[in-house]
Amino acid sequence: MHPYSVDSNERMIIPLYIAIVSVLITFFFQWLFDLLNFTVPWYIKAPSVFLLYGALYKLFDLKLWKWNGFKRIGAVKTPNLNGNWSGHLVSSYKSQTTIEANIGIKQNWTKISIILTAKTSSSHSIVAGVVTENPEQNVLNYQYINDPRPHSASTMHMHRGTAILYIPSDGKKFTGEYYTGRDRSNYGEMVFEKEE
Repeated sequence: MHPYSVDSNERMIIPLYIAIVSVLITFFFQWLFDLLNFTVPWYIKAPSVFLLYGALYKLFDLKLWKWNGFKRIGAVKTPNLNGNWSGHLVSSYKSQTTIEANIGIKQNWTKISIILTAKTSSSHSIVAGVVTENPEQNVLNYQYINDPRPHSASTMHMHRGTAILYIPSDGKKFTGEYYTGRDRSNYGEMVFEKEE
């Protein structure tokens, strides 16, 4: 998995909220321990806020960002693209070749991995960005490296490319396009639906 960018300001605001919650929880436990006359060892007091912040940030990064409540209040705009997607590419190669393929996406709040698998090759993302401020739909834009399989045509070789996928608000289908590096000069359309 690699980091990806998002055009919303949530990655500046949410760490601040996590820090405030960490301080409040630490203060509450300190107050509770004082009330119960319980003495906490000196080595726990100093790192407790930082330890709690790190644990809460990790929990948010892996799980909590997917919670619909955060989306409803507008705290998180990043779409959850996790899952397997099946569909096809319509390539400019040999005048409109249709290629069946699958996309597997693993994503947390700060990292993503996009792997496209077809009969003759597979590709993996190396950099990505998500646009959430588009009024009609979210946009996933990523660059990839494509590796041909051993049985693919001898003219096919490893190359780089870019894909742009448009994601409607229901998040059930991708449509978009891709293009490859200058040595291959291929381009085409992409259509994928989420597998249940």
